[in-house]
Amino acid sequence: RVRWYPEPADAATARVSVEVRDGAPPLAFAVEAPPRAELAAGELGTLRVALRNRGCAAWSSAFGDGLAYHWIDGDGRELVREGRRTPLPSVAPGERVELDAVIEGPPGPGSYALVLEPVREHVRWFGAPLEGEALVRVTATPAPLAWSLRAGAPPEQGHAGELLEVPLLLRNEGTETWSGASGDA
Repeated sequence: RVRWYPEPADAATARVSVEVRDGAPPLAFAVEAPPRAELAAGELGTLRVALRNRGCAAWSSAFGDGLAYHWIDGDGRELVREGRRTPLPSVAPGERVELDAVIEGPPGPGSYALVLEPVREHVRWFGAPLEGEALVRVTATPAPLAWSLRAGAPPEQGHAGELLEVPLLLRNEGTETWSGASGDA
């Protein structure tokens, strides 16, 4: 519904020119990403990605625009919906930008799908790309420094300021050997 108002007294400063583009959604993109990648589970890494603004609205981190991702496991379950954000620079409609997306590896070793998707914070996700493949097949390797707690016996009683010894059994789940010489004691 449109409502018309009378012309303001100072019409020269009240006029705004608007360009209307036929068929272009406001927030749309094309993507170029590698089909496969390798990341360490739980570790930060980067992935080189190219995006083209296929919408009719400009992008900018000032608008809350960032490249995010979703992690999907081998059974098709979404493990991470809100992946880390890589801020997008100012990108006008039709322009292309290359960036190193900051990615936190999936929770454990294995095969995963990484789905790239820009987001305008507090507005909406951009959706599927108009061109290109947003899905990257990722092999997650064990993290270099990773561990799991196998057993522990909590103390029966403790007092404020008291130093207690708690026996723990840890398992090295990473790829690096633990060594007292390197400070792992």
